[in-house]
Amino acid sequence: ATAPNAATQGANTQGGGAAGQAAPAPALAETPADLATPPGPGERVFKTWGGQGMPAATITWDGRSDNGELVQSATDYPFVFTVRDILGNTATVKGAITIDVLVIREGDQYKINVPSIVFRANYADFVGLDQATVDRNNRVIARIAQILNKFASYKIQIEGFANSASAIEGLGQAAIDREQQTELIPLSLGRAELIKKLLIQQGVDPTRLSTAGLGANDPVVPFSDAQNRWKNRRVEFLLIKNQ
Repeated sequence: ATAPNAATQGANTQGGGAAGQAAPAPALAETPADLATPPGPGERVFKTWGGQGMPAATITWDGRSDNGELVQSATDYPFVFTVRDILGNTATVKGAITIDVLVIREGDQYKINVPSIVFRANYADFVGLDQATVDRNNRVIARIAQILNKFASYKIQIEGFANSASAIEGLGQAAIDREQQTELIPLSLGRAELIKKLLIQQGVDPTRLSTAGLGANDPVVPFSDAQNRWKNRRVEFLLIKNQ
């Protein structure tokens, strides 16, 4: 699935519902809608829509933020859709748009980037997480397995990544390197190995799978970006065509 398809279906359904609830108002003045990033307490506005007059029956969204950033794979984006009439009455609809697993082509290979699999802090397992989080992890992994099985002629390298606490705290390079070698690489490798095990349980051929722990290498956002650095704690899947 692609971001525009997955996102648009959710937006169309909820947008229409919002307009229907607002029908009793004498006249419609403005219709703002906000779409937030996923991580709860740290959420920020990701995409906004607005206008005056009767709301459109559907809102079409291309899966990008106001700044052109693409949605994250296998992630829920909560939304708020509010209609205000000329008398000041309001109607609000809240919900979430679920993004499917995104397969992105890069040259002659494909990549799946998934920051939404949640691990126990500082461990390579799901122990102690609430059941809803574990269930969501398992659904995401099952969906990834379905997609990987459609690319049967590709080898898959599972790569784990992490945030560097030393870099976030502004420590020196020696501390950053020490954390990378002694903590982050083993941790990210262990997480990649766990995902490999779970994919095998979901029917992916183990001979197609390899793992790597890259720690804090290749951050997708700066470690100083407190709102977005959760995206660095991710698992990536590289699909490499068999020669």
